[in-house]
Amino acid sequence: MRLTAGSRSSGAAAAICEDRLIAFYGTLRDAALRHSLGLTGRVRRLGRCRIEGILYDLGPYPALAEGKRVVHGELFEILDSGALAALDAFEEFDPGRPKLSAYVRERVPLIEPDRACWVYVYNRPLRGVPRVLGGDWLKHRGLRRHRPLTRPL
Repeated sequence: MRLTAGSRSSGAAAAICEDRLIAFYGTLRDAALRHSLGLTGRVRRLGRCRIEGILYDLGPYPALAEGKRVVHGELFEILDSGALAALDAFEEFDPGRPKLSAYVRERVPLIEPDRACWVYVYNRPLRGVPRVLGGDWLKHRGLRRHRPLTRPL
């Protein structure tokens, strides 16, 4: 999943330096959450993206791990350097101690658009954690909310 090749460019985000691109695949796709974190005006949505990996359901939020499936997300431009520090704190990523972090921020090549960007990758074991079928957290979360309740007879 990590980027090893040189940068690639095309599409809507082509003119933006890849250091300023970040993809959100889970709860940060929600504008209200971004606003509550003080990110309004500090990041700008560029459009949809697709990330190579596997998405897992940790309950209130997802985890991205290396894999050969497609994860749906949204691509953003970082407008303010302080936004990255706020995102690192939210994702429990400590650049000085990555092995102890819940997530690590990695630069990965996207499937679409043909760019590389920052993505938070889960940094803990996922044995026994259910996968998000279809790789779309928002759709999965919606389905989870609308499951019929089962009552004991």
